[in-house]
Amino acid sequence: MLRIVLAIAFIFALAGMLNGQILAGSAPIPSPAATITWEIETVDGPRHFTRLRDRTLRIDSAGQPHLAFGGDALYYAYAEAAGWRIEVVDDNPGAGEYAALALDQANQPHIGYYDWRNGVLKYAHRTAAGWQIATVDDTTYTGHYPALALDRTGYAHLAYYDWTHSALKYARWDGQGWQIQTIDTQHDAGVAVTLALDASDRPHISFFAAATATLQHALWTGSAWQVQTVDRHAGQFLSQALDRQGHPHLAYYDSANADLKYAYWDGAGWVIHVVDETDITGWYVTLTLDSFDQPHIGYYNASQASVQYTFWNGAAWQRQTVIAANNAIRALSLDLDAANQPQLSLFTEHSWDQNAIWYARPSNGFWQIELVEQSGQVGRYASLALDSAGHPQLAYYNMTSGNLAYARWTGAYWVTQIVDQAPRVGQFAHLALDRADQPHIAYYDAANGDLKYARWRANRWEYQRVDSYGQTGEYVTLALDSRNWPHLAYYDATNGDLLYAQWNGQRWRIRIVDASGDVGQYTALALDRFDYPHIAYYDATNGDLKYARWNGNGWQIATVDAEGDVGRYASLALDSAGNLHIAYYDATNGDLKYARGNGNGWQIETVAAAEDVGRYASLALDRAEQPHLAYYDATNGVLQYAYWNGAVWMQQIVDGNAQAGIDASLALDRANRPHIGYHGAIAGDLNYARARDGLPLPPTSTPTATPVPTSTPTATPVPTSTPTATPTTPPRPTVEPTATPTAPPRPPVEPTATSTTPPRPPVEPTATSTTPPRPTPAPTSTPTAPPRPTPAPTSTPTAPPRPTAPPRPIAP
Repeated sequence: MLRIVLAIAFIFALAGMLNGQILAGSAPIPSPAATITWEIETVDGPRHFTRLRDRTLRIDSAGQPHLAFGGDALYYAYAEAAGWRIEVVDDNPGAGEYAALALDQANQPHIGYYDWRNGVLKYAHRTAAGWQIATVDDTTYTGHYPALALDRTGYAHLAYYDWTHSALKYARWDGQGWQIQTIDTQHDAGVAVTLALDASDRPHISFFAAATATLQHALWTGSAWQVQTVDRHAGQFLSQALDRQGHPHLAYYDSANADLKYAYWDGAGWVIHVVDETDITGWYVTLTLDSFDQPHIGYYNASQASVQYTFWNGAAWQRQTVIAANNAIRALSLDLDAANQPQLSLFTEHSWDQNAIWYARPSNGFWQIELVEQSGQVGRYASLALDSAGHPQLAYYNMTSGNLAYARWTGAYWVTQIVDQAPRVGQFAHLALDRADQPHIAYYDAANGDLKYARWRANRWEYQRVDSYGQTGEYVTLALDSRNWPHLAYYDATNGDLLYAQWNGQRWRIRIVDASGDVGQYTALALDRFDYPHIAYYDATNGDLKYARWNGNGWQIATVDAEGDVGRYASLALDSAGNLHIAYYDATNGDLKYARGNGNGWQIETVAAAEDVGRYASLALDRAEQPHLAYYDATNGVLQYAYWNGAVWMQQIVDGNAQAGIDASLALDRANRPHIGYHGAIAGDLNYARARDGLPLPPTSTPTATPVPTSTPTATPVPTSTPTATPTTPPRPTVEPTATPTAPPRPPVEPTATSTTPPRPPVEPTATSTTPPRPTPAPTSTPTAPPRPTPAPTSTPTAPPRPTAPPRPIAP
């Protein structure tokens, strides 16, 4: 959802202005104000959804899956080559529960759903003009458990439960308005309800009557509803389909015996069979018929906490375990493609804010399972880059699922996807784009304490484990050289060292940059025109901001600022003359500071000083090579933006929502327009802000702070050979170690890993993963990840079956 924010930037020395009030400790300086209009939108936010049913999933004529779900809003999702695209259909809070999806002949979606905030039944369908939304029945608290079907003209029919009157109701659109009928008011009917239309568009509604604990079937004859009892003590979980003759088929749960049953009308009576009587089984049942009218059923075995799939092969039921040992399953939805191959959606729920939708399909003899959407917190460690068209791309960490995620703007909409679904990967994500606008991401694997690297190549993500020695890889930053080869600076927590890794076209070459005390947190990396690295970082032992550069022969290290506890949240940029620009946080005073180095010394000044500002600082240079900063104002919990206009610092609030601006990441486009990716902690969103218009280029003068005499680079170069180890930390070879380290190495988790002996083996280009963008969740990934995929069915029914066990006909 797009928000347009008109923010007035005031010149002041110590803070900004919030909602017309001067922030605590601020001292505005009379000066002309600059006006920037910010456009703010949510790229990826925790979508809260619940109460899904057996018609969440539908397959279109091309075999592609479509999903509808909701809870805090109604959402519609469908698969694209780059990932799942999710649209907000109805953003009214409370819209989307019990969503039922149908596709018309043009594969356009139609959705019936309950709006719990307003207590009404609603219907949405997409046209060339966009989504059209209507209220079907506004009787108080009506519209639970809707079932949806489309007739031959594409008009919608809905069966649903009226909670206020404990009644089963039916609505149809006749082209002019909604025609509503009440089917049953006597038996508390409709708490489980299904709907299908036959070739004459006559509705068949099967439902559970709670007052009598019976499964019922109702058929509209043209003048009245003909109601039959199908089975007793059955039907709490229910799914229906019609065969080519218009006969209903039902799959349902028998609560008296805790069994899964299947019933069909043979023209004279109901034929009923037990499909599965293993323990307590048959919950969340979902049924569909193939092109031969053969039944396919998905269901949940509550005793085994497993998802089962079964189909009739012409002689017997063939059963497969899709997922084992997952007690969070709350809904299933099954559909078949044109080749009669099954596709399944699964809904897992632990609580309101911990749930997920999964998509499963058979592939190469196994069920492949992927995450579609998960609620919770997203957007930490946001890293923003702009492509050659000025479109933003973002890498970030999904805290709820514990995965590395990626989003890109296509020019019309956002596409998001999970990059690495291994557990607890993606912290400290850092994104860079190559000359072909392809993403490269460095990130930390917290589960194994390793540094990882991913790149998009040939329509898939490839992965490499860069460094697995001890606990290493936090605070990683990434830069690409003139050959598009990655360079990484990062922190070795095992030894408290600053490390640097460079890809040389064949393998990773790793060096120790600084091992003097506990150094290397809050790294920032940039490459000069010779592809030499420059690194700003935090010295935790002394509380200083430090800087290291490679001169072609060795590392030169300097202390930039040593006044108080300074240097966290460092952000670094190089101008065309090779001058250094560093933004960083002064923890002693709670200030945002800026340092500029020209090779002869450092000029340091305070940009903002209002109680506690400057965390998550991000620096970029405009075309005039003047600094621009995005940062978090912790005093007021807002995102701030500052830039040097040639004479003074201009500052303003970008997003005034509570706790907006964590992990700010700034980039400037060719029009000098700032773009910022960041996390909003209260809503748990990944947000993106951009200035509507570009800023005028300032004069080329630079900030003129008093030079700090003690911060000139005086340290001696650090040789590239093996450094002398600190007595309390194990030594680390600088290129290719030959000795066994004293810190226990962490075994790689890739299937191709062969040993845990020499630490940091070279990573060859061909040793990358070939996993597609959304790999199957591993059995041990997240609490909601479906484990243990099992072989999928290898054959489909070839002849119209009828169960061979003795039937139990029940009089209509």
